Amino acid sequence: MNNAKNTKATVLFFFIAISVIALVMIASRRNSLLAYELRFPLNNGVAGLSSNSDSIAAACQDGKFYVWEWSKPAQKPQVLTLDSDQAFVTKSGLVISLKRFRPKAIVITDIHNQRQLRDISLKTDINRTLMGASRDKNFVVASLSRLVGSNGSTENYQLVTVDPNLGRVETVAEINPSSATRLFKLVVSDDGSLVLLTGEKEKKGWIVLVDVKNRKVIWEKQVTDVERFHSGAFSSDGSLIYARGSDCDVWKIETLSGKITGRLKTLIENQKSTVGEMSAQDMVISSDDRVVASIVHMTLYMWDTQTGKVIVYLSTGHKIINGLVFSPDNRFAATSTLRQGGTIKIWRVPEH
Repeated sequence: MNNAKNTKATVLFFFIAISVIALVMIASRRNSLLAYELRFPLNNGVAGLSSNSDSIAAACQDGKFYVWEWSKPAQKPQVLTLDSDQAFVTKSGLVISLKRFRPKAIVITDIHNQRQLRDISLKTDINRTLMGASRDKNFVVASLSRLVGSNGSTENYQLVTVDPNLGRVETVAEINPSSATRLFKLVVSDDGSLVLLTGEKEKKGWIVLVDVKNRKVIWEKQVTDVERFHSGAFSSDGSLIYARGSDCDVWKIETLSGKITGRLKTLIENQKSTVGEMSAQDMVISSDDRVVASIVHMTLYMWDTQTGKVIVYLSTGHKIINGLVFSPDNRFAATSTLRQGGTIKIWRVPEH
């Protein structure tokens, strides 16, 4: 009897020891990659995180907009009060934001003198608006959706470019699906010539590629192997698309042909994300095209685009992740949390 008890105690001790070692290793890995934590006054959580060639910006749920310089992350941020949870800041200091409440409008504000410059009104029958921008935020595109059909189950999409200097929007394409769709993300190529829409159609992954200059849809496709595409990104030259699927893999697609050429896979087989999952479904690619990053169930993944190997796999410590961006020099990646009073964490991208 004593031998049996001793055996159980030994097994239990061994299990606890292994668990402790694993936790220590995870914590050590996380601490070794954590470069900075950006703390700011109590807020209702970061609704959107963005970056340009100079700065990193957070649009918070309490209407505050914070901007830090990448070169001086320890300094106090510039702060604006905005009625928006979708906002970008350009290198010249123009903040382009979407009003959350009616009347719907895109607002242009000068962050340097804290002055609203212009207000671009949108039509009142718009159901939902998404904004996307190029990496440097010089090109901004919005999707204006309207409910159509007898039961209002189908959305039609009008894509418009936003000119912050002239204060106007210009239609570049209209997409009228024949069946119910859901759009999750709109992304713009670095040169502003292409727009990618990612979402779902008839419970299949849905992707649409739009040529902004020629004002036409290049291709639209459904992928039966995945229920939806939550987000996407263009390579720096626009020749490749990376799309984050509900299977948590990142799909690699040739831009012009729409041909799927590969997948960057997670370390755990058969992972899946849902629409209601409280974490970022975003993915981003570094400007040198070497690293793709994504959030999978509160875990930060980074892949080497050439080998497809996972180079970072760590718990961020955020409870509800709602932002992911790379620094302009690709040395860091930042994550943010939707939770009240949270921080923005800046992680080192390891050499590989």
